[in-house]
Amino acid sequence: VRVKLPSSWRRRAKILHRDVAGEYGLLALLKSHVPEDVAQRAAAGWNGDQMLTLRFGTAGPISILLETHWDSAADAKEFYDAYADFVKRRVPTSTAATVHGVMRFPLPGGRSIEIELKRQRVRVAENLPSNVSLRR
Repeated sequence: VRVKLPSSWRRRAKILHRDVAGEYGLLALLKSHVPEDVAQRAAAGWNGDQMLTLRFGTAGPISILLETHWDSAADAKEFYDAYADFVKRRVPTSTAATVHGVMRFPLPGGRSIEIELKRQRVRVAENLPSNVSLRR
């Protein structure tokens, strides 16, 4: 999997690092906040991923963009739902809103976490600045 930045991000974001989480990395991440059986079902069907660490501007906090690909749309939906549960448990004070297919969790300081499901792909963006979204 090779992640392409959303077009509106290309001039504003600097890629600091590319890596792969892997099926077991995603499993370990999810298990930190969701039940193990949910995490195992969500990680099954993994068909590749790439994770970018990036910075918007010259001195902003680090953001993460994770793009995952799945064997089926059902596998992708299972991961999407589990990741949403993971975020809800990790940031219980945040209330999600879904706009144009992107689930957005506001964070303190105006930042956010976003999750997007499209067929067999799930994209997750962590610690996004307030003026950045997967939607644009």
